[in-house]
This record gives sequence, C-alpha cells and structure tokens, in this order.
Amino acid sequence: MKGNKILENSKLQRYYYDREPLALDSFFQNSLKKIDLYREQNNTISNLNEKELSSRHKKIRAKYKLKAETIKSYDDRDSRLEEIDFMEQYDYFELKNSINEKRDYFNKSSLLILYSMFEGDLRHICFLLQDAFKTCHNFNDSKKSNFFKNVMTYLKEVIELNTESLEKYSRKLDELRYLRNKITHESGRFNKPKSEGKNINGTEIVRIINNNREYLELVEENENGALIIKIKSAEYIDYYYSILILYLRDFLWLIDEKLKYAILSSRITLLFSRLDHDLNVNNFKILNENNRCFIECDIVLSDTHEDFRFKCEIVILESDRNDLVINSKVNTFPMLNHMIDYIDYNKGYYRSKLLESFWDQNLSYSVTVKISS
Repeated sequence: MKGNKILENSKLQRYYYDREPLALDSFFQNSLKKIDLYREQNNTISNLNEKELSSRHKKIRAKYKLKAETIKSYDDRDSRLEEIDFMEQYDYFELKNSINEKRDYFNKSSLLILYSMFEGDLRHICFLLQDAFKTCHNFNDSKKSNFFKNVMTYLKEVIELNTESLEKYSRKLDELRYLRNKITHESGRFNKPKSEGKNINGTEIVRIINNNREYLELVEENENGALIIKIKSAEYIDYYYSILILYLRDFLWLIDEKLKYAILSSRITLLFSRLDHDLNVNNFKILNENNRCFIECDIVLSDTHEDFRFKCEIVILESDRNDLVINSKVNTFPMLNHMIDYIDYNKGYYRSKLLESFWDQNLSYSVTVKISS
C-alpha cells in the first residue's frame, strides 16, 4: 500500500483476506483490545497522579527552603526553623491526602467500568454461543443474584462446555462482584461486623480487604463504627485487567474446542487465502503441551484448482523474538511460492492475526509452517 492513508481495520482485513471472520472470533478480538485500551488509560492516569504528587512536593520543599533561608540570626531561629519544618510536613500531609482521595475515586470508578464492561461482554458471548450452537435456551440471569455463577451454569447445562479451566477464576470474580456491589449500592460503606455469622457481606468484604492489604484498606468513617473501602493503588485494577484477559483467552480456547476448532481453522485459511478464497481446512488436529502448540491439517482448494490439496504442519513456540517461517516441499503448484513470498513480506501481520486472542500478544512467538504433498 502506498501513501499515508490509514485504512479502517475491517478494510485492512479484507485487503489481506476476503472472508468475514466468525462472529465469536471478532467479538473476542474486540473485547481483548478494549481491555488493553482501558488498561492503558488506567495506567496513564495512575502515572499522572504520581507525577503530580512529585511535582507539587518539590514546590512545597522549595517554598519552605526559601523561608528557612530568610532566617539569619534571630534569637528564636531554632524554634522558627522547627515551625517551618512542621508546616512543610503538614502541607505535604495535606497534599498526600488530596492525591490519595483522587486515587481512590479514580480506582473505584475504574473498577466499576471494568466490571460493567466484563459483565456486558460475557452476556453478549452467551448470546453468540446460543446462535453458534443453535440452542433455543436464552441466557437469563434475572432469577439469581450471582451473575458469574449464572454464566457458568448456562455454559455447563445449556452449551455443555467443560468449564473446569474457568473455575479457577471464580473466587477472584466473586471478590470483584462483592466490591462492585458495595461501591455501587452503598458507596463502599458498611457497618463493622460484630460477630461471626452476622452481616455476611461485611464479613466477606473484610476477608477481601485482609487478603489485599497492599492495595485495599478500611477506614473508620465516624464514631458509629461505619467503615469505608479505599482502593489505594491502581495496581489492584491492573491486576484485574490481567485476570479478565486470562479468563477470556481460556474461554476462547474452550469455545473453539467445542466448535471443533472452527476459529483456529479460519485463521489458517488466512495464511493461504491468496491461493483460493474458497479453500477449506480439513482433518484439523491440535496438541498443546509444554508451551508448544502443534497443529496438523489438510488444505483443500476449490474446484478451480481440481481439488488440489496439501498437508500443513504448524508449530508455535514461545521465543525470544517474533518470527513466521514457511517451508514448502510442494513443487507442482507455482502459486504457492508466490504466496510464501507475499507472506514473508507481510509476516508481522499474518503472525499476529494467526495468534491473536489465543496467545499472549505481549510475548514473542516463533511460528513455523511446513507444507508437503
């Protein structure tokens, strides 16, 4: 492509590949990109707060240093310097409280956005699964208060997924739900639990706080013993962004396995789309073990190529650098060599589109494709 014209993502995709991606595939890709954007914004604001604290602290130090320098030989010099030192510490204390309040407000709003986004995405995924698996049972969470448990029930009983790989996230998602509900409905306030078995929600919140003291704290608000939750660090929000990314990635693998790897198969068609936009991927087999993924399949072209077919083996390994290498032992199909040259020229795009959502895009992977008769 020439010039500086920036193509929209959908147009760029069709420039390389003339098939529309599966609805579930598109949604997972967009959901993970959205999480990355929110995460980047969260970290940006957090860094700005730290810079503001540092900058304003420097001004406070400079202000009181100047005052101290004006005191020369007064009889009460020591007491006046002590007073200046106290005022400097007091101003810094007030500054820290102000920045901490900003942190808390922003972190709480970020947590609510994170939860709302994730709940909405899970609900939509359930609707897409209903369509993909042609079930007449709608996802409906109106009868139960625990949204995440409702999702798991729907996946197990209606979609018939083995949700074992998602169960490990249940406790952290329940903690997120508890915090979200307390912040949304009660502004993060609750009465201090008086005894075991009473005020269950409060007891659960106390447990969550105690397990996350580096990021969360309880502040006694008044003499009546009311407590308020404070989110001290944006790292707590960032941690949950990591949890959601891992959850969605495991979820995608789970769904694609149920779909007999229709999504990964469609990604492979992208590699060979310049040969034939109507090609098929048959006899798909996959083995995932020890950070190594091995894929084996047959590539079948349409009638225009007299049902020409060849075998394809793909090995994906975590590596110290990103790479995509295609080796071919097929000498009877000249278009194949042109395709390999083209992919080699655009290997960054093809490697990324093959791995997107399934593999961690922040890590480096080498992808080796072997083609044989």
